[in-house]
Amino acid sequence: DDVELNPEQKEFLSALLRELSNALNNAQLLQVTRSYSTQLQVAAEVSRAASTSLQRDDLIHSVVALIQTRFNFHYTALFLYTAHEIRLQAESGQRDASDMLGRLRPVMASGKAYLNQPAAYVSLDQPAELILPLRTRDRRIGALVIQRINALFSSQDTAVLQSLTDQIATAIENATLFQQVQDNLTRTNYLYETGRLLTEAGNTQTVFQTLVDFAAQSGLVDMSHTLAEDTMNRDQITVHAFWRTDSQPFHGMPPTVQRNQFTILERIRQNKLFTITDGQTDEQLHKEVQALFRVNDVRAAAFLPIQRNNQWFGTLVLERIEARPLTNEELQPFITLCNQAATILANQQLLRETGALYRISRTLN
Repeated sequence: DDVELNPEQKEFLSALLRELSNALNNAQLLQVTRSYSTQLQVAAEVSRAASTSLQRDDLIHSVVALIQTRFNFHYTALFLYTAHEIRLQAESGQRDASDMLGRLRPVMASGKAYLNQPAAYVSLDQPAELILPLRTRDRRIGALVIQRINALFSSQDTAVLQSLTDQIATAIENATLFQQVQDNLTRTNYLYETGRLLTEAGNTQTVFQTLVDFAAQSGLVDMSHTLAEDTMNRDQITVHAFWRTDSQPFHGMPPTVQRNQFTILERIRQNKLFTITDGQTDEQLHKEVQALFRVNDVRAAAFLPIQRNNQWFGTLVLERIEARPLTNEELQPFITLCNQAATILANQQLLRETGALYRISRTLN
């Protein structure tokens, strides 16, 4: 049976419903505030960890592990965009087996977050996924991938995590710049030391070996050697110094060859720097030169003349296994050393000639 409420009862029920509604709203607000406060505390902890390390790899691994454990995510991964490739740097948790790169590329292109989560849970194991761009100074250097189970990402979650991701991007950029400064300082010191060794070199072989040693220490190439005229026969070319990362010998070319035996030798004698992107497939190279590249398992090469006043003393050859030639910036230290080596070899030659003339003069007297 329907119950008729008098006005006083209706007013009481209305007031009670309003109180219940306010209590529920306050409880929800308190829960959201606590959750937001926890997120900010965790974000601050991750931010501190990111800002205290200048070793990029250590920074990335520690930040990814910290985000995954402290936020209790199912999976966390960090990708960086390097050399036109998106590469995984660190991950923590259990990865979803789907095509993640296909979802990363739009984020890298647009700089906008990607959110994929079910409207309602069909399966408790179905993850919600958030991909956030790593942004620094209007550049996108990578992305942070986050997956969680049994919870959705709110707009508040996205805002907090994007702010955290921006801080991580800045920390990664600072660590990268610090490493570049350290590397440049190391290379500069070694360049100076190599220049000093060249100055102290007493003969041609030592000069060539010093150049090849610098190539070995540079970390830029996989093989290096010098070519120069044979001291006993100027029609022959000799490999004076040689180095390779795997310590294998130089294949396909004897220690001494006739100048016309390999066509590339004439190009070398033109005293001009030139590079080859892929010596195994370059149709401008003769087949015997392509075979040299194949048998030594190298592709890219740079040929740097050691010459002064158009006098050729030799050539420094730098080779890579990849079909990726050295850039002008990478070649510059080698050019500097080759010029210094040419001056030293010219002075050594002048001393030898002066000594020979002096001995002839004494003999005649």
